[in-house]
Amino acid sequence: MRLGGFILFCCFISGALHAQMSDAGAWFSASLSHKWNKKWSSELETQLRMDQNISRLNRGFEELSLEYRPISWLRFSGHYRATWVNNGNFRSRTFFDLAVKPNLGKISPFYRIRYQNQFSDFNQEDIFGNNNRFIRNKFGINWDLPKKFNASASVDSWYNIASNSRQLENFRYYLGLEKEINKSQSIELGYQIDWEVNQRNPARTYVIYLGWKHKI
Repeated sequence: MRLGGFILFCCFISGALHAQMSDAGAWFSASLSHKWNKKWSSELETQLRMDQNISRLNRGFEELSLEYRPISWLRFSGHYRATWVNNGNFRSRTFFDLAVKPNLGKISPFYRIRYQNQFSDFNQEDIFGNNNRFIRNKFGINWDLPKKFNASASVDSWYNIASNSRQLENFRYYLGLEKEINKSQSIELGYQIDWEVNQRNPARTYVIYLGWKHKI
């Protein structure tokens, strides 16, 4: 019942904003994760992203991450993402996260700060001299719901730290509902708005997200 209501809510919001939006998209994700011990874990994710009102496959990526958790509420992680774009371009992205996720019961806040760098060629000039280096701050809340459901809401910001930019460039607002299928699998349905700022022609993108996770 909750999942059906959430789908109807996403459809309603998407329709209500249709006259204002610059684009609508859909993201489909599948991931495999493994916990090596109490402190170390890794994950491999693949994702496909559609744009132009969900009519075109725009890009896809493979992402590998390694996470270290020294204590239950503190996490450090490193990530590498290889992205292909439908125009034939290839991009690499590296990012490093520090996340604080205290367990306060059924409703818990979380915070994550990320350093992100995206580049096209593996040379020193492109890796360290490009204009796609960001500090991202994400604040959110998780709710534990009955019948193995979990809801989340978050706000993520992009601050460009390149020497010729140094400005806030994007916000992402996300609302999600996750269902645990069994001890090793879960699915998540989400709705997000990407909202550019400080751009000549700022874009608004409204995205439906569907993800599947499997622990091995």
